[in-house]
Amino acid sequence: MTDIFISYSNFDKDKATRLAQRLRDTGFLVWMDDTNLATASKWSSEIVRAIEECKVFIILLSANSFGSHNVIKELSLASEGKKHIIPVELEDTIDLTHEVKYQLAGIQRASYKEYERIETAIRNFINVDVPVHTFSAPSPKVRSPILKYALGILIVGLAGGAYFLLSAKQTAPQLAVPQPTAPQPTAPGVKMKKLFVLPFESLGTDKRDDFFADGVTAQIIATLSGSQGFQTIDLKTAMNYKGRKGDIAAVAKELGARYVVDGTVQKHGKNVKITAQLIDADSVKALLSDQFDGTSDDLSGLEEKLARSITSEVQGTPNDLAPAPIDTIPHRQSSPRKPAAPKPRGRDYEKIYPGSN
Repeated sequence: MTDIFISYSNFDKDKATRLAQRLRDTGFLVWMDDTNLATASKWSSEIVRAIEECKVFIILLSANSFGSHNVIKELSLASEGKKHIIPVELEDTIDLTHEVKYQLAGIQRASYKEYERIETAIRNFINVDVPVHTFSAPSPKVRSPILKYALGILIVGLAGGAYFLLSAKQTAPQLAVPQPTAPQPTAPGVKMKKLFVLPFESLGTDKRDDFFADGVTAQIIATLSGSQGFQTIDLKTAMNYKGRKGDIAAVAKELGARYVVDGTVQKHGKNVKITAQLIDADSVKALLSDQFDGTSDDLSGLEEKLARSITSEVQGTPNDLAPAPIDTIPHRQSSPRKPAAPKPRGRDYEKIYPGSN
């Protein structure tokens, strides 16, 4: 079990390393990816497992981290896992970007210089029991013989009172307690409203596009998890089914899911295209088919539109509604928009997005 997971951009590695070492010196178990491995197995196994096992998730906030897809994905995992999140600002003035505003809404931030405040927050979150692997508790000391006798009298009195109450309870007349009725069997063919998001498939050839698709999957699951009227299967379970595109009915049956979301992500430069289908697992028919086009700058907006579309369809679809075949549903595409005015670029833009022009 890990006490603390530190999420950071590689540009901020020095500060992350110093913070990790200081916390380790205090007695905490700290996990951070300081090996710079970027393989798919590294992200999907070691990092995901470390986030799931940690008690506190620390994210180092800077212009660098806002441009890191891995940091955004790690924050999404921590938010979905309901981890205690401590945002630590590395710069004096930081404006949160739309990629992190949702997960960090209402969470108080600390400055990198306020180490004592960070340590106090960690101990409060984990009930001050973290350093048991490092420090042993001091043995109790009896200050005087009088205190010994006083404690002895108190213990005897408490024992006598407990015996009296137990005896009274045993001799008191027993009241008839109504027995709970047996649960009624579920009607045949009726399933609990459970929704499963099959990991989105990347249509690109670059390995980084695969990470990008995983991040889209994580964000859509996190957004759908806050919806009412149905249960969304968690990201950890979803990632175990990555690549099982042709086995939707079997996967849904294994998980007891009524609905399955299946989609693809295509990224070319800054242009992004997300397509998805909401499928009724009973008949393997599509209830919804959507396509959203945009850029990586408005990625969160595309993901939220898709999540709202899915939520609306599931909440408004009666269980006995016969879904239409996949090939009869027209593909809906978001209406074209006027190109937005170019955003001002800070001095760190080329460092974060090299070769973007």
